[in-house]
Amino acid sequence: MRVVEHLEKVEVVFRHSDLPKAFAQMLVSLPICADGKCLEGVELDAGILDQAPPREWFEAQERRLEGTQIVQTLPAAFRAVAPVIAPMRSPEWFEDVQVGEPSLIDGKWVRQSHIMDLRSPQNLQQLKERMKAEIARVRYDKETGGITVGGARVLTDRESQSTITGAHSHALADPETMIEWKAENGFVTLGAAEIMQFGTAVFRHVQSCFARERVLREQVDVTGNIPALMAIDFQSGWGV
Repeated sequence: MRVVEHLEKVEVVFRHSDLPKAFAQMLVSLPICADGKCLEGVELDAGILDQAPPREWFEAQERRLEGTQIVQTLPAAFRAVAPVIAPMRSPEWFEDVQVGEPSLIDGKWVRQSHIMDLRSPQNLQQLKERMKAEIARVRYDKETGGITVGGARVLTDRESQSTITGAHSHALADPETMIEWKAENGFVTLGAAEIMQFGTAVFRHVQSCFARERVLREQVDVTGNIPALMAIDFQSGWGV
């Protein structure tokens, strides 16, 4: 698609094959004009939506518009439906995906995208917030990733945390409590002492994860430049 800019209005010269039909229908009966002149007898009608006019027809009309300003700007409605070509990899937390303007590739209008590195001084505050979000994501993964207690792998997802907290409270109230507990690697029979051991271990694990997140967030807050920010190691130091 090419847009012919005029002082008062923007008109469109296009091949039907370049446009989704739903968008093309917006252009029915639109005169093709430029520099105050319209192509006499040339209108888009329903027939054009059903079959692509010959390339020669458009070339002839474009020759009649010779000398007018032709630009690659597309209407916002069309930009919204032009598919985006995704980057070859997922961006890191310190990167963004930038989507370009539509371009014609292999006969189709698409928007290409590329990964943009945000690690520059003007983006320091934005990167701080992104690192905090990434720290929270890592904390959640560590918190809910499970721990080993007495040789048994104990689940620590939010539901398991709630369940073991209830069992811990029950064991405190009744020292004779016995339960069948499903650990990550199978069932184990737990008495009150083992239940409290499990519950205490899970509690300490969860609290240590949040404590680590707090320390890291405070480090982020006081960091004054990009190199120092990127030097913060938020992947290690988790757990009791």
